[in-house]
Amino acid sequence: MRFPHAAKGITKIFIAEILSLFSVIASFVLIILIGVAGGLDNFNLSDGILSADTATVICGGVVITLLVISGILNIIGYIQSAKDDEHFVRAIVYAIVTVVLMGAAAFLQTRTGNLMEWITTIVRAVAKFTELMIVISAINGMITLSGRVGRDDLVSRGGTIINLLSTMFTLNIILIILNRVFPLFMSEDIINVISLIINIVIAVLTVIEYILYLSYLGRTSKMLRETR
Repeated sequence: MRFPHAAKGITKIFIAEILSLFSVIASFVLIILIGVAGGLDNFNLSDGILSADTATVICGGVVITLLVISGILNIIGYIQSAKDDEHFVRAIVYAIVTVVLMGAAAFLQTRTGNLMEWITTIVRAVAKFTELMIVISAINGMITLSGRVGRDDLVSRGGTIINLLSTMFTLNIILIILNRVFPLFMSEDIINVISLIINIVIAVLTVIEYILYLSYLGRTSKMLRETR
């Protein structure tokens, strides 16, 4: 293999993103179920056999476990791939910034007040942007490697995916902001319905983003493993 480090690293990133996709699906399913039930207090599974608290703890534990494993694999993958292309170094930097921002958002969420809610929303939006930059940096790295081995089809596909992901990111941010703006002038019942719809749309967009990224990761990983 011409780029053995990147071949191993991108394969790890590919596996990490599959686990991350599963965690996103699990978390959004729980959010939607709770929304349909009209809140956590009314949420039960199997006619009371599994309580809301138990269901939340189990699902939350699965999501956190998948995210931790995914995060570790991603970082290892970026570090390995960085030995063959510097774009993956940028991905590592953006990953660190994202972790810091998400930690800050989690801390701010414990604070009360409308101002704090808006600050939390802004921090999450910035974290979403740095998440996008992680993916774009990784894709740019794969585009560079593809170009070095003469795979112009993957170079072109990588640019297209970056444009699609950027568009979906913009829609995602708009939805996040709208979810914060609507409560200012709508009743609680309408807000609950709109929030549920927005969460569903965000879930669909997020899954599409992952599928596009996974598709490119899979193709590039295969190309690197087969290139001599």
